[in-house]
Amino acid sequence: GALIKLMKDYHRSAKVEPPYSVKIYVKTYLDADNFVKPLFDGMKKAQIIGDDRDILYFAVYKKPAKKGCGSSIKVEVETHGI
Repeated sequence: GALIKLMKDYHRSAKVEPPYSVKIYVKTYLDADNFVKPLFDGMKKAQIIGDDRDILYFAVYKKPAKKGCGSSIKVEVETHGI
């Protein structure tokens, strides 16, 4: 709910055409892969991407953080050149 609303409120209005390339920059104490599937599903529900099966490439860049010090996430989505 809240994540999808946030994505809808802050994504650019220009639609990114598939196939997609996604870069995820995360600062957290959690495992880096904890964000991937929920993030892709949220981007689909927020209509940022058409379907996560069209993501051909993704990378997660993690900056470790101590528990209780806050987390952050930045996502870049673009058309993946084949």
